[in-house]
Amino acid sequence: MSQQQVFRLPQRTSPHDIQAYKEEVPTPSSSEVLIKIKNVALNYRDFAVATGKYPFPVKENVIPGSDLSGEIVSVGGHVDNFAPGDKVIASFDLKALYGPIPDWLHSLGGCYDGVLREYITLPSSAIVKVPSDTQLSFAQLSALVCTGTTAWNALYGNTPLKPGQTVLFLGTGGVSVTGLILAKAAGATTIITSSSDDKLAHVQKTYGADHTINYRTTPDWSHEVLRITGGRGADFIFENGGAGTIAQSIHAVAYGGTIAVIGFLASCAQKDMPDVAALALGKGAVVRGIMVGSKQQLEEVARFVNSRNLQVPVERVFGFSRDEVIQAFDYLVSGQHVGKIMCVSTSHRHDSTVPRQFTTFGLRSYVTRVKTDMKEVPFLAPHLSIIVIRSITSRPYSFQSNKMQLKALAILSFLAISGYAQSFIAILNTNGKTLMAVLHFASQVHAAVVEIYDTV
Repeated sequence: MSQQQVFRLPQRTSPHDIQAYKEEVPTPSSSEVLIKIKNVALNYRDFAVATGKYPFPVKENVIPGSDLSGEIVSVGGHVDNFAPGDKVIASFDLKALYGPIPDWLHSLGGCYDGVLREYITLPSSAIVKVPSDTQLSFAQLSALVCTGTTAWNALYGNTPLKPGQTVLFLGTGGVSVTGLILAKAAGATTIITSSSDDKLAHVQKTYGADHTINYRTTPDWSHEVLRITGGRGADFIFENGGAGTIAQSIHAVAYGGTIAVIGFLASCAQKDMPDVAALALGKGAVVRGIMVGSKQQLEEVARFVNSRNLQVPVERVFGFSRDEVIQAFDYLVSGQHVGKIMCVSTSHRHDSTVPRQFTTFGLRSYVTRVKTDMKEVPFLAPHLSIIVIRSITSRPYSFQSNKMQLKALAILSFLAISGYAQSFIAILNTNGKTLMAVLHFASQVHAAVVEIYDTV
């Protein structure tokens, strides 16, 4: 029986409790599918599970993580709507196919073992097929599961968003940024908050936020929301703070508006807890707890994003060793990110058909050789990073974003395996000569692949 790498939490006091194990690859039952996991997206929920702070049931020795993208390896005898090779994502809750989630007892990475592993069997009823020609990378697809479904539920799960309405997003995490992208595509006016001017500038430039508010320099940010909206308030609010921000959210919401309570990042003393019922009544507002969403909502948001070729934010991709998984958790809780943090399964690194070293010329030769076997194309991805490292310098790299880095990254992202290309941003140096070398190399790689595969 084949073995896979699996990460478990034998105790739950810190993400550093995560341990790696070798376990058998499961066999699907008659109604299940076996999925080769390509990417796992991390959420703040995963940190809460790892630290014992998650307020809902968690099984002992749990495999954390709920958001996967991957490919079907095999299907059970009664499964006729999926086939090996299909690109798929899986619903957060395995039982909630339609409507509201009935409880917290059927979620991956909670009561059920999660997705921080290389292979998983799941009921075919909980799987969503992705179009084979999707422009989204596996990293972006996995980022849709919780953040995309949650944002979609907040905007369309009760009273649907209408063009011209205003949506306020608290913070620049995955749900807020994904929600902003969805709302902009639907014709809404968007306002987003952060304590960082740099993050706000990035979100405004990259994702087109209409208005930004620094809540550190503008602590009474609800008044600023009212000013921006001409006294009307926001029709929808993504409330990620919880007890510490709910009073201002109710002040900022329009009469009859909706506050989607998504997170609990900001706390307050018990004596300072606002009277939410009275405040909401005074505004005629709907204060609605969001429990991620159903498979139907995941299908809807995936269809919306794919049909409009929207780009789901993925800031950083980590490897699949224990140390790298822990680094991903540490980076997640540091609050430095805008968008999603990823862990990527790299089991294909062991494939013996892939050369250990490449030059640019060698890459062209290799791509030519595997032209008839598209299954080998993803194996190029990890080796592209090796070429970059070896062909430029042996010095360690640091992360600082600038236009040259992003241009090099954009060229690499034309590749069919662009989900891996995003990890290059973590190894690029700000030295001008180095960046020019990266850009030159990226252009050569792009030209070689485009010439052979016509990928653009």
